[in-house]
Amino acid sequence: MSSDWDEIDWEDQSGLIAFREWKKRSKIRIKTESDLKKVLDFTPEDWILVLLHLNGNSLNKIPLFKGLHIFGERTGLNDSGIFSWYPSDFGAYSDVVEASLKDLVPDKLEHIIGESKEGHVFKKYIIRDNEQAEKLCSLLPDSIKNVLIEMREEFKEKRASEIVNYAHDAYPEYATKCKVSV
Repeated sequence: MSSDWDEIDWEDQSGLIAFREWKKRSKIRIKTESDLKKVLDFTPEDWILVLLHLNGNSLNKIPLFKGLHIFGERTGLNDSGIFSWYPSDFGAYSDVVEASLKDLVPDKLEHIIGESKEGHVFKKYIIRDNEQAEKLCSLLPDSIKNVLIEMREEFKEKRASEIVNYAHDAYPEYATKCKVSV
Protein backbone atom coordinates (compact mmCIF):
# COMPACT_ATOMS: atom_id res chain seq x y z
CA MET A 1 0.00 0.00 0.00
CA SER A 2 1.49 3.30 -1.15
CA SER A 3 0.87 6.68 0.45
CA ASP A 4 1.29 10.20 -0.90
CA TRP A 5 4.42 10.51 1.24
CA ASP A 6 6.02 7.62 -0.67
CA GLU A 7 6.07 9.80 -3.81
CA ILE A 8 8.03 12.66 -2.24
CA ASP A 9 11.71 13.00 -3.07
CA TRP A 10 13.07 13.85 0.36
CA GLU A 11 16.40 14.89 -1.12
CA ASP A 12 15.01 17.89 -3.00
CA GLN A 13 13.30 21.14 -2.00
CA SER A 14 9.76 19.84 -2.62
CA GLY A 15 10.21 17.13 -0.01
CA LEU A 16 11.37 19.68 2.55
CA ILE A 17 8.47 21.99 1.74
CA ALA A 18 5.97 19.14 2.09
CA PHE A 19 7.46 18.11 5.43
CA ARG A 20 7.55 21.66 6.80
CA GLU A 21 3.98 22.25 5.67
CA TRP A 22 2.87 19.01 7.32
CA LYS A 23 4.49 20.12 10.62
CA LYS A 24 2.96 23.59 10.34
CA ARG A 25 -0.46 22.10 9.51
CA SER A 26 -0.31 19.81 12.54
CA LYS A 27 0.48 22.69 14.92
CA ILE A 28 -2.18 24.97 13.41
CA ARG A 29 -4.88 22.31 13.53
CA ILE A 30 -4.33 21.80 17.26
CA LYS A 31 -4.71 25.56 17.85
CA THR A 32 -7.74 26.04 15.60
CA GLU A 33 -9.75 22.82 16.03
CA SER A 34 -12.29 24.10 18.56
CA ASP A 35 -12.49 27.57 16.98
CA LEU A 36 -13.16 26.13 13.55
CA LYS A 37 -16.43 24.72 14.86
CA LYS A 38 -17.56 28.31 15.54
CA VAL A 39 -17.36 29.20 11.84
CA LEU A 40 -18.50 26.00 10.14
CA ASP A 41 -21.63 27.84 9.01
CA PHE A 42 -19.48 30.13 6.84
CA THR A 43 -20.15 29.48 3.17
CA PRO A 44 -17.49 29.28 0.44
CA GLU A 45 -18.57 32.81 -0.57
CA ASP A 46 -17.93 33.98 3.00
CA TRP A 47 -14.42 32.51 3.02
CA ILE A 48 -13.66 34.15 -0.33
CA LEU A 49 -14.71 37.54 1.06
CA VAL A 50 -12.69 36.99 4.25
CA LEU A 51 -9.55 36.03 2.33
CA LEU A 52 -9.92 39.00 -0.01
CA HIS A 53 -10.55 41.40 2.87
CA LEU A 54 -7.49 40.25 4.80
CA ASN A 55 -5.40 40.62 1.63
CA GLY A 56 -6.23 44.25 0.93
CA ASN A 57 -9.65 43.59 -0.64
CA SER A 58 -8.26 42.11 -3.84
CA LEU A 59 -6.37 39.09 -5.12
CA ASN A 60 -5.58 37.49 -8.42
CA LYS A 61 -7.42 34.25 -9.05
CA ILE A 62 -4.44 31.90 -8.65
CA PRO A 63 -3.34 33.20 -5.22
CA LEU A 64 -7.00 33.22 -4.18
CA PHE A 65 -7.51 29.56 -5.12
CA LYS A 66 -4.18 28.42 -3.68
CA GLY A 67 -4.69 30.52 -0.55
CA LEU A 68 -8.10 28.99 0.14
CA HIS A 69 -6.71 25.51 -0.42
CA ILE A 70 -3.67 25.98 1.81
CA PHE A 71 -5.77 27.67 4.51
CA GLY A 72 -8.27 24.80 4.41
CA GLU A 73 -5.50 22.22 4.66
CA ARG A 74 -3.71 24.00 7.48
CA THR A 75 -6.82 24.48 9.62
CA GLY A 76 -8.68 21.29 8.76
CA LEU A 77 -11.53 23.18 7.10
CA ASN A 78 -11.06 21.10 3.95
CA ASP A 79 -11.92 17.99 5.97
CA SER A 80 -15.51 19.28 6.08
CA GLY A 81 -15.73 19.05 2.28
CA ILE A 82 -16.86 22.68 2.00
CA PHE A 83 -14.68 23.39 -1.04
CA SER A 84 -14.49 19.87 -2.54
CA TRP A 85 -10.90 20.20 -3.77
CA TYR A 86 -9.62 17.69 -6.31
CA PRO A 87 -6.44 17.23 -8.40
CA SER A 88 -6.58 18.92 -11.79
CA ASP A 89 -4.21 19.92 -14.56
CA PHE A 90 -2.83 22.79 -12.46
CA GLY A 91 -3.10 21.41 -8.92
CA ALA A 92 -5.92 21.64 -6.39
CA TYR A 93 -9.13 22.86 -8.00
CA SER A 94 -12.66 23.38 -6.74
CA ASP A 95 -15.79 23.74 -8.82
CA VAL A 96 -17.42 25.05 -5.63
CA VAL A 97 -14.94 27.95 -5.40
CA GLU A 98 -15.30 28.67 -9.12
CA ALA A 99 -19.11 28.75 -8.83
CA SER A 100 -18.90 30.89 -5.68
CA LEU A 101 -16.75 33.47 -7.48
CA LYS A 102 -19.29 33.60 -10.31
CA ASP A 103 -22.10 34.03 -7.77
CA LEU A 104 -20.27 36.92 -6.08
CA VAL A 105 -19.72 38.80 -9.37
CA PRO A 106 -21.02 41.47 -10.03
CA ASP A 107 -22.88 42.24 -6.79
CA LYS A 108 -20.12 41.62 -4.24
CA LEU A 109 -16.98 41.37 -6.39
CA GLU A 110 -15.54 43.12 -9.39
CA HIS A 111 -13.81 40.80 -11.85
CA ILE A 112 -10.95 42.25 -13.88
CA ILE A 113 -9.06 40.45 -16.62
CA GLY A 114 -5.69 41.93 -17.49
CA GLU A 115 -2.26 41.18 -18.86
CA SER A 116 1.01 41.35 -16.95
CA LYS A 117 4.19 42.99 -18.26
CA GLU A 118 5.39 39.51 -19.19
CA GLY A 119 2.27 38.91 -21.30
CA HIS A 120 0.48 36.55 -18.90
CA VAL A 121 -3.28 36.93 -18.64
CA PHE A 122 -4.56 37.28 -15.09
CA LYS A 123 -7.95 37.45 -13.41
CA LYS A 124 -8.32 39.67 -10.39
CA TYR A 125 -11.17 39.88 -7.89
CA ILE A 126 -11.87 43.07 -5.93
CA ILE A 127 -14.45 43.49 -3.17
CA ARG A 128 -17.08 46.06 -4.21
CA ASP A 129 -18.52 46.70 -0.75
CA ASN A 130 -16.33 45.85 2.20
CA GLU A 131 -19.08 45.95 4.84
CA GLN A 132 -20.01 42.25 4.66
CA ALA A 133 -16.36 41.18 4.57
CA GLU A 134 -15.57 43.29 7.63
CA LYS A 135 -18.51 41.79 9.50
CA LEU A 136 -17.41 38.24 8.63
CA CYS A 137 -13.85 38.98 9.77
CA SER A 138 -15.16 40.33 13.06
CA LEU A 139 -16.82 36.95 13.67
CA LEU A 140 -13.59 35.01 13.18
CA PRO A 141 -11.95 33.60 16.29
CA ASP A 142 -8.43 35.00 16.76
CA SER A 143 -6.78 31.64 16.06
CA ILE A 144 -8.42 31.42 12.61
CA LYS A 145 -7.79 35.09 11.78
CA ASN A 146 -4.14 34.67 12.80
CA VAL A 147 -3.68 31.79 10.36
CA LEU A 148 -5.00 33.97 7.53
CA ILE A 149 -2.82 36.92 8.56
CA GLU A 150 0.27 34.71 8.83
CA MET A 151 -0.47 33.30 5.37
CA ARG A 152 -0.82 36.81 3.97
CA GLU A 153 2.61 37.69 5.32
CA GLU A 154 4.10 34.40 4.14
CA PHE A 155 2.91 34.82 0.55
CA LYS A 156 2.65 38.60 0.03
CA GLU A 157 6.02 38.96 -1.72
CA LYS A 158 5.62 35.82 -3.83
CA ARG A 159 4.65 35.79 -7.47
CA ALA A 160 1.73 33.62 -8.56
CA SER A 161 4.12 31.02 -9.99
CA GLU A 162 5.94 30.77 -6.64
CA ILE A 163 2.65 30.26 -4.78
CA VAL A 164 1.62 27.59 -7.28
CA ASN A 165 4.95 25.80 -6.93
CA TYR A 166 4.73 26.00 -3.14
CA ALA A 167 1.21 24.54 -3.16
CA HIS A 168 2.29 21.74 -5.50
CA ASP A 169 5.30 20.90 -3.36
CA ALA A 170 3.38 21.16 -0.08
CA TYR A 171 0.38 19.11 -1.26
CA PRO A 172 1.69 16.74 -3.94
CA GLU A 173 -1.46 14.62 -3.87
CA TYR A 174 -3.22 17.49 -5.70
CA ALA A 175 -0.37 18.09 -8.13
CA THR A 176 -0.12 14.60 -9.63
CA LYS A 177 -1.86 15.72 -12.81
CA CYS A 178 -0.05 19.02 -13.25
CA LYS A 179 1.02 19.62 -16.82
CA VAL A 180 2.89 22.85 -16.44
CA SER A 181 4.26 25.09 -13.79
CA VAL A 182 2.83 28.59 -14.03
